[in-house]
Amino acid sequence: MKRISFIQIIIAMGLILTSCASQSADKPVTLKVNYPDSDIFYKRVGYFFEQKYPAIHLEVIVTPPNGSFDPSQLDIVFNNKITEFKRLQEAGKLTDLSPYIRKERLDLNKLHPITYQTFQDPSTKELFGISPSFNSSVLFFNKKLFAQYGVPEPSNQMSWQQILQLAERFPSQMDDGRSLYGLVTSYYRFIPFMTILAVGETEGLQAIDPATSNITFNTPKWKEISSYVIEAFRKQAVFNKPDINEFTYDPILMGNTAMSFGSLATAYNFQIFNEQFQHEGEDIDWGMVTAPVNPANPNISNQYSVDEIFSISSASAHSEEAWKFISFITNDDKYLSSNAVQLTNWGIPSRSEYLPAIAGHDLAPFTMLQPTMKTYSPYGFFHHEAADAFVENGEKWIDMAIKDQISVDEALEQIAQEGQTVFSAAIGRLKDQGVSIMR
Repeated sequence: MKRISFIQIIIAMGLILTSCASQSADKPVTLKVNYPDSDIFYKRVGYFFEQKYPAIHLEVIVTPPNGSFDPSQLDIVFNNKITEFKRLQEAGKLTDLSPYIRKERLDLNKLHPITYQTFQDPSTKELFGISPSFNSSVLFFNKKLFAQYGVPEPSNQMSWQQILQLAERFPSQMDDGRSLYGLVTSYYRFIPFMTILAVGETEGLQAIDPATSNITFNTPKWKEISSYVIEAFRKQAVFNKPDINEFTYDPILMGNTAMSFGSLATAYNFQIFNEQFQHEGEDIDWGMVTAPVNPANPNISNQYSVDEIFSISSASAHSEEAWKFISFITNDDKYLSSNAVQLTNWGIPSRSEYLPAIAGHDLAPFTMLQPTMKTYSPYGFFHHEAADAFVENGEKWIDMAIKDQISVDEALEQIAQEGQTVFSAAIGRLKDQGVSIMR
């Protein structure tokens, strides 16, 4: 009888164990993930992921954008609100992704900071979510109008005051009789006051103290900002027709706007618009620069945002497989490169080297600045009804200052006093209704 050596037994056992592990790895697994639309989810990532991992099936639990969900019933948790994400994190409903990142040796430096630092515990560096995309606002400008009226083109890292000064150099009417706007903001109501708040937020100012709910608007710095913003509106340099949809397309595409804030979609729309309406006139010769910055910290921008966060539920029995999905949607080279154009529907990819190029245009303004991880907007802290009450009241007084009916000092004093009254009243109503006043 042929004798079997000890080494042969070990080898045989190893082969059996390897076979078992392989079978275990190939065992079908279903991952449950919440998402607003099942069809969009599969067209965006589901089909591609299942093609790479045929043993893993994704089951989408459809939840409306503002609907609730139970993370304990999920493997992959999708969120479009940072406040809700933080609530789940603090409640221990999400898994720390750091061990998986270390195991895979995933280089987070390849990702834009806004897509992971936002979801990182600042003290422990534990990471509870990653976003596959982000949004960024830039300043677009019409080169033809700048040349026609002899105004120097804007440049990267300008301040709000510098941009408003450029806007003031344009006339209010074009040669063909159409209105000409030096600057169109991204606001559709309460435009002057929202612009003042935006300038202050860029420079790190808060109009309402989130710790005390006290109005902190009547200060020398807020007065300085309010004065030059009010002056720009007095000169009709900034579009100020609230609740009136004057523009069929993005304002910068209409030919009568010198500067306008916009997103990545606007950049791609230029080419589409020029091709579609080429027979009706000249192409729009456009450029873009960074959104305005704080002169004291010009390398930082508050114009970044994320609208989607993917996490792993701490109740998941398939966390390894769930991590494969998160790694895939943020870091799979084949997926990101072959679907680059389609993925821009959701913003700028977390690995921005996969951002499709636009011939003749540098897209660096979208990503060149570092994001601030702080928010200064009242809407970032308080329930929108309370913030709306403050903003609507503030607009009333700023509008009177623009019309020279009151001074800037009087406007700020009223915003601080009456604004506090209406804001506190809104807070009281929300509390009486059992609604949380904080976001």
